[in-house]
Amino acid sequence: MFSQFVPLAIFVCSLPLVAQAIRVIEIDKGWTLQSKPLGWGEIVPSASEISGERSSVNLVLECKKAWLAYSCRNVPCKVTPCVTAASGEVYVRKIDPPTFVAGLSTKLEALWKRKARAPVTLAARAGGSPNDAFLLQDERGVHWGPSLHRVLEGKYCFRLSHLWKDVELKTFTFEWDRGVDPEGIAKVGDLAPGGYLLEKGLNGSCTPDPESLPAWVVIAAPDGFAKLNPEWQKSAKWLEQLSSEGASVATVTTARQGVLATMAEIVEGP
Repeated sequence: MFSQFVPLAIFVCSLPLVAQAIRVIEIDKGWTLQSKPLGWGEIVPSASEISGERSSVNLVLECKKAWLAYSCRNVPCKVTPCVTAASGEVYVRKIDPPTFVAGLSTKLEALWKRKARAPVTLAARAGGSPNDAFLLQDERGVHWGPSLHRVLEGKYCFRLSHLWKDVELKTFTFEWDRGVDPEGIAKVGDLAPGGYLLEKGLNGSCTPDPESLPAWVVIAAPDGFAKLNPEWQKSAKWLEQLSSEGASVATVTTARQGVLATMAEIVEGP
């Protein structure tokens, strides 16, 4: 049902065996635990101390009641997991996404099962790269325009792979001209609604463009798009607020991908 609203934190903390765990949701280089590099998805003891280099940003932890993002203030810093107050050396921000419509399964799928296909979160994206977006698919095709804000006009080959399912890679080519078709509508055969990694490919071979970075897109049929688009618009305002409050680009990217992962779970259904 789409009428009942519940916090996203309930979704990602729903399994009883891990509800009390502190898990690394996202992490950049430079963070260590007991002198060993800390990795994505690891469980962190509550009594531990995480060390960061002066340039360390985007350590996001799933705590009992919140998602918390940490970064160092341009000096080496120490982080006690799930502490909510900033110290002199550490920035800390609560980045719980806004509420979402009900419909997500009770498994920890929205973030954890996408690891194998998740692109590295960077502090900036290369010029001309597609951007994360929520997209409509109707009888005319997918409306790619919202994911192509930074892509210069021209003819491109794009690569589309599912964020976590082992399904066949799809490629498609079309002429991007926002003056003629700002929606950027193009069909991709047998494309099921869900979450995908969108990459620019090199024309001719359609191999990944080394000068472009991939984007996360969630594609929905008209009914699903109409029900979830208000939530996506609400999330966009929340993400803008995070950015205006000084959250790093990497942290905002993590938060946005958490939103999209949840939306993908809802679109794909049980």
